[in-house]
Amino acid sequence: MKKNILAILFLATLTIIFFSPVLFTENTFVFRDFYRYYYPFYHLKVSLIKNGIFPFWNPYLFSGTPLFALIQLSTLYPISILLYLLPFGLGIKLFIIIHFLLSGIFMYCLGKALNLKTSASLAAGITFSFSSFSLCMIAHPNILCSMTWMPLILCLYHTALIRKSLLWMILSGVCIAIQILAGEPVVSYMTILVLFFYCVCSPIEGKYRFSTLPLPILIGVGLSLIQLLPFLELTLFSARAQGMGYLEATDWSLHPGELFNLIIPFFSDIMGLPRQGLLLSLYMGIIPLSMICLSIVCFWKNWKWFWIGCFVVSLILSLGSHLFLYQLLFQYLPGFNMIRHAVKFVGLMTFCGAVLVGYGFNLLSDRRKELTGMLFFLLMVCICLWGIGISKQGISFWGQTIGGQQYLPIISVMLILSSLAFCYTSAFVRITPLAMLLIITADLFFYGSSIAPVISQKFYSKKPALVEMLEKESAPYRYLLNPATEGAHLQDVKGRNLTENTCPELQLAYWHGKSILFSNLGLLWHIPDASGYEALAIRDYEKFIWHVRNENLPSIYHLLCMLNVKYIASETPISHKGLELAHITQNIWVYKNTGCLSRAFFVPEAMVVADKKEAFYYIMRPEFDPAKEIVVFEKVPHHSGVRGQGSGQCIVGIDSYQPNEIIIRTKTNTHGFLFLGDAYYPGWKAFVDGKETKIYRANYVFRAITISPGTHNIKFIYYPQVFKVGMVGSICTVLLIGIAGIFAIHRRSRGNKSTEKWAWFETVHHRVVKTQRITTPLIPLFKGELEKCSRSTC
Repeated sequence: MKKNILAILFLATLTIIFFSPVLFTENTFVFRDFYRYYYPFYHLKVSLIKNGIFPFWNPYLFSGTPLFALIQLSTLYPISILLYLLPFGLGIKLFIIIHFLLSGIFMYCLGKALNLKTSASLAAGITFSFSSFSLCMIAHPNILCSMTWMPLILCLYHTALIRKSLLWMILSGVCIAIQILAGEPVVSYMTILVLFFYCVCSPIEGKYRFSTLPLPILIGVGLSLIQLLPFLELTLFSARAQGMGYLEATDWSLHPGELFNLIIPFFSDIMGLPRQGLLLSLYMGIIPLSMICLSIVCFWKNWKWFWIGCFVVSLILSLGSHLFLYQLLFQYLPGFNMIRHAVKFVGLMTFCGAVLVGYGFNLLSDRRKELTGMLFFLLMVCICLWGIGISKQGISFWGQTIGGQQYLPIISVMLILSSLAFCYTSAFVRITPLAMLLIITADLFFYGSSIAPVISQKFYSKKPALVEMLEKESAPYRYLLNPATEGAHLQDVKGRNLTENTCPELQLAYWHGKSILFSNLGLLWHIPDASGYEALAIRDYEKFIWHVRNENLPSIYHLLCMLNVKYIASETPISHKGLELAHITQNIWVYKNTGCLSRAFFVPEAMVVADKKEAFYYIMRPEFDPAKEIVVFEKVPHHSGVRGQGSGQCIVGIDSYQPNEIIIRTKTNTHGFLFLGDAYYPGWKAFVDGKETKIYRANYVFRAITISPGTHNIKFIYYPQVFKVGMVGSICTVLLIGIAGIFAIHRRSRGNKSTEKWAWFETVHHRVVKTQRITTPLIPLFKGELEKCSRSTC
């Protein structure tokens, strides 16, 4: 127990040291999707919850889109409590950092469950926690959070198999649920596959492991139904419903040349090799890689080949389109075609590699003299490859990527060799594990520091001039960034060397992106955007806004008016009679749309068409006037599509516009429609004077209801049915787990009592047997003495 506590404290100390530039300063994380997706979405989610609003709906992107259904936001994830209770700037930093600590602890626990020594388990934990993959996933917190729980799930499942314990099996299922709530379904999918093959390959005999495998999976799915069902519903309404094409799924595949990044960080950049866009490097450390090689050489005939097989297969799968295996699984393995980016399998490879590091470390400590030569050979191979990189680009490359310390790479390799030579040839053998752990840590820290860039917290908190101008608008409106401006900024960021994360030019690019409200950055100040950046956008709206953004302005101007787009920002001048220049700030032209329609307005007529395809082409016509008619593809009472219903007069006012509730009052003297320029999505209900009324899908992807003459109070409420069903399912699962847990505890207590009875019986039996063993040889003697006594008496 004492060793375990010291190990956890050691991991905590390492985590604090590595992240001290963030923990003890005003700096915070910034890079790629973290700054343009996760930070704004987390901020919106937290701000709504702190204001007492459950984050069901996001009205600020894509003319309204589900928010809670986005599983990657980890809304119900237990550790998200840090975001809800702490100031957001501090909470988001601790939320990220604590997962690196948990990754190390959970991998350490798995190592101990696999009977590894303390030092070997620590080596596995350090490798898994501070590998390049984990550090790159700061840009994708949902993947980081989900990967954190994989070692603990395997640890609990392994323990359940060993002990044949229902309680441990339930705990593994609870951790699967937490992993699902963390927000990356692909990682959960990988975990279930690993559990299945671990069950098949486990050396534990008996039918127990096969009969209980579905239990933790069912528990995990059941507990997370409250989040899974809204997510699945959104998936059905997104472009992912039909799955992805093979080219899209393998778009970011690991290039074979990137495998050298396992030995040398950023080797593909040194050699000018192509690289995918998700990971900067695969580096896990020189010593850890050597340990993996030792494990492969020594364990390939052992049952531990399971971990070797997982490591190799995940490495092959991460190559994606470069090898045939991925295409076979894509076609025939259920659910595999939903995985986007083959390079995500590097996470599974890193996990299995960390386990092999532990086994190799354990093996090296047991067979030190036999394997030292092999370890030196592997390290010499690494040095040769270092030499190739330096001869190719020169030592100045390291000055560009690591900040001017050109001599450090060579010194680090020499330090590794000299330290190992000292430890293995001197009398101080006991310090060898600690020395190797420190070398592994220094190696990973040194190169990892360039993967996790930081920026001042003011980057997120300081309002740009554009926001200050837009906040003066009181009525509901929408903002749209010129697609050409957005594309130019995106290329500016992507075109830079991704290993130069801390360079001033890249930080200036980030600040410029904020000044134009690039992607989702407007969420920080609740600026409504007609577009956005989201992988699970509503499919039909995504198609609609794509045409709006890519067609020429005169042909889609009427759609901008219908969308309630009142302001358009651009880095280049725009000429159109409906746009007038409203503001110029930081070389950005902001135009006001003088023909912009209100968010909600009265429409007297309806045009009924056959289907949504025809509706789409109808509204795309430049002569279509959204203020005069709506387009629906189902029968509407009193409006058969015949023109000439009369224009009528109507007053429409929005009394309240909240994420999950909209209150509108109308006054009209004729029948007609109330058009609401928000995206149509199931779960929304409309009430006119307290009575529910049907919401029609109007103008391809928006909402409308019928209204009669008179004054009406209209309320739109979003409370999705799938959330209610999922909540009931999760509650039922909790109840079943409670019953099963009570049963397991009761059975264990009965088992303990019976064990005590049997122990008492065995003690008595042992004493009887012992007495018999002592007395049995004496019986003939007693018989002889008795015979003598009887003779003498006679």
